[in-house]
Amino acid sequence: MSYLMKRALALVLVLILLWVPMNFTLQAEETTGVEYEVLFKQVMDLIQKSYLNNKQVTQKDLFEAAMKGMFDKLDPYSEFLTPVENENFSNSINATFVGIGVQLLQVGDYATITNVFKESPAMKAGVLKGDYFKKVNGLDVAKMPVENVVKLVVGEAGTTVTIVFGRGATEYTVDIVREKVTVSTVETVDVIQLNKRLTSAQASKIGYISLSSFSETAPALFAKALQIQKEKGAKYLILDMRDNGGGYVSSAVDMAKAVVPKGGIVSFVDNTGSEYTYKSELAEAPFEIVALVNEYSASATEFFAGAIQDSRVGTLVGETTYGKGVAQYLMELTTDSNPLTVDNNYTIKLTEEEFFTRNHHKVNEIGITPDYVVEIPSFVLGGSKYYFNDKAEEIVAIEKVLAYLGYKVGVPDTVFDKMTFAAVKKFQADHKLYSYGVCDITTQKILNEALQKSVLEKDPQLDKAFELILQKMAQN
Repeated sequence: MSYLMKRALALVLVLILLWVPMNFTLQAEETTGVEYEVLFKQVMDLIQKSYLNNKQVTQKDLFEAAMKGMFDKLDPYSEFLTPVENENFSNSINATFVGIGVQLLQVGDYATITNVFKESPAMKAGVLKGDYFKKVNGLDVAKMPVENVVKLVVGEAGTTVTIVFGRGATEYTVDIVREKVTVSTVETVDVIQLNKRLTSAQASKIGYISLSSFSETAPALFAKALQIQKEKGAKYLILDMRDNGGGYVSSAVDMAKAVVPKGGIVSFVDNTGSEYTYKSELAEAPFEIVALVNEYSASATEFFAGAIQDSRVGTLVGETTYGKGVAQYLMELTTDSNPLTVDNNYTIKLTEEEFFTRNHHKVNEIGITPDYVVEIPSFVLGGSKYYFNDKAEEIVAIEKVLAYLGYKVGVPDTVFDKMTFAAVKKFQADHKLYSYGVCDITTQKILNEALQKSVLEKDPQLDKAFELILQKMAQN
């Protein structure tokens, strides 16, 4: 490189380095909110005026990117929603959308399926609860927020989306044609269909209602479902809230008021310590309740379940809940007193309060532990071979699946001990695999398939609910 070229390059670098402090001078002392607003405007103006590709970037693009950046600094539940994202969010709660027909929850790095709706495109394609999104139309979605994954999956009816799902340690690719999916968030099922061993006399005293979301229409549907149970003479109610990720606080509170006796339902506390409690005025509860919950029961579902447990109107059966004990408020952005004219549906979803159960138990990052813990294990994620005397977190999952399938492993832990070795060896022999006691990738795949088959054939959590109710009926 010539001397003159080096001088020219150095001059360019010096000009670049000197240019920024000449135009943007920040004081050492703390900058006020007003000054940050001025700086924000200066940066926006500078980009639009001087950025090389400024014709490719609109004010709207910059505004949305800036808002997303702000909310990335907050908790995972606070979000800035564009008009499309706001519509998708609303549709997900109200269970009406064009997509593949699944409910999602963030579990670790992945958007994980917590529910596959009946007769949906996903069900027809063989997608299962517990599967997780790895790619959508070729785009890697690991660590992507659930709302962004939803945005990729939904679309026009009749169009196809290509998805790579993870299932345990394996993955599979499927093309799914999007359809309009409308799901009833409140369903009543004849208990004889759920437990054919019941006598007609027993069945007449037991009701079953499933709640998949606390949508805007859920309270009216729930009231109708409760009336059906009262008219048939039911005294006991199985309330299935498994896989219910929550919804509108007002809906959940209204529904709880119909079954929880007089007293608190849930208390909300804001950042000043101010507390507000929603209460039930119900003089006498209409049913004795057994509520089913699991690891995907979250948010409003948790305070509803907590009210049932704390008031002793019922018992909880299943697994410790998700542990989302904070509430978000939805606010439409406005300029002064008028809605934004650029896009009327920009919405902020902001965490403003933490909630506590009737007896003021903390829920956030803890969850609610059922009175009767009945676990249905998750798929084995694995990815490695496990040998005798190995120690790994995934061994716990392997042992839980083996125990669920009826093999003796003792108390599940992280050690691949003699009992685990013997159980794996027997499982391999039972499934016509090479029986050598090493939990290899093939064995893990067959373990997951056996678990899937077993879960479809039996429901130990629901069985426990019936067992508890029949015991109470016998005592009365």
